[in-house]
Amino acid sequence: MLENLIGVRAGFFLFAPRSLSFRTDCLIFFKKLMFVQPMDQKSKFYLLTKIKTQIFMKTTKRFFLIPFLLMGTVLFFTTGCSDDNDDVSPDAEVSLFTLLNNSTHTEASVDMTGDVLLRFKGDVKKPATVKVFRTHNDTGNEDVVVNADVEGYFSIVKDVVYMEPGEYTLYGEITVGGTTVRTEDDLTVTVSDEKVDVGDNFTIGLEDVSQDNDQLLIGRRYALEINWWLGPGEEPTNTRVEWESSDESIATVEVEPGAYNDGWVYIHSPGSFRLTATSEEKPGLSFGKDFTAVESVSDDTPEITVNSTTTSAQMVDGVGNLATTVKFTVESEQDDPAPGEEHQWFGVNFAYDAEGIPQTIEYSVPKANVDRKEMPSGADQDSYWLEAGTYTIQLWAPLAEDISVPVRVWVSDAQVDAP
Repeated sequence: MLENLIGVRAGFFLFAPRSLSFRTDCLIFFKKLMFVQPMDQKSKFYLLTKIKTQIFMKTTKRFFLIPFLLMGTVLFFTTGCSDDNDDVSPDAEVSLFTLLNNSTHTEASVDMTGDVLLRFKGDVKKPATVKVFRTHNDTGNEDVVVNADVEGYFSIVKDVVYMEPGEYTLYGEITVGGTTVRTEDDLTVTVSDEKVDVGDNFTIGLEDVSQDNDQLLIGRRYALEINWWLGPGEEPTNTRVEWESSDESIATVEVEPGAYNDGWVYIHSPGSFRLTATSEEKPGLSFGKDFTAVESVSDDTPEITVNSTTTSAQMVDGVGNLATTVKFTVESEQDDPAPGEEHQWFGVNFAYDAEGIPQTIEYSVPKANVDRKEMPSGADQDSYWLEAGTYTIQLWAPLAEDISVPVRVWVSDAQVDAP
């Protein structure tokens, strides 16, 4: 404001031509600049430009004052067009707009019917609307994949599903009142045209629970499992299903965003319920399984229990060329987290005592994505980050039959955030 006043006053008092219209323009500007009258940006810019032009024309004849004129001209070019709210932070700010399932964070390639996980973070000073638009670059078709009302700091994680091949562009907008702020960088997703149909049959189950067992313990949670029956080694392109519990007072299902088939069923109270999965690609294709929630389950499978303060060992008999199963439970001092809350993670170690065993032992931990491999022995161990829950270890002695193996499982570290 001060620079505008100095610049125009310099032109008026030092260079003022004998023009009534020019003097009038200057006086009007002084009044409005000093807040005697309101003045919008467009009017102010127009009036300043008009005054500057007249001053410039006259001062070409008075060259000895050009340096002073130039100073005034620069001042109301640099400040006369500025927003009166330059010193005030904007009502909306984008802090992050990124893809979570790709290292570049701005580009991703997925199979047909694949999906990408999008995160949009920002801050608004007033109630606002956040939208993310998806444009098919070949057809130009555009749709809205995020439409949310926000206020204050917000963080949106959205699983964006792509059903058709081609290249897509995503961009976001925050609208506050009549002002819209657009994300600076666009995101690009390329969808391939290769597709494997889901077929006509699949089954579901719970990891560490055999298909012929329908009893689940109250207070526990079990990992969801799904098996697609196609050709050998084949899996459908779109494996997404929608999970449902028939009675949420007995059991509820939690699935992580973007991980339609990875999740848990939580057992709350006694009773019977049906767990159902329905194919996203074929809504008429579903599979259900009945379970009963009970206080205790009879099971002869050897079991190891570990927590942050114990090292547990179990002598497993009958290990041979066929898999022998051992259960182990990782206990947490934290209460069982509610759906959506942070889970506690544990550094769990595996090994066996090799003394008296003439050959190597192999093992797998399916739920931890540990495929069959040689189990370390003695002072060596394999370590994995696991959540609290019940898991199974499968053991093999490829060159022996019916031997006993002392298996050790223990926790060496714990943290709340996912590793």
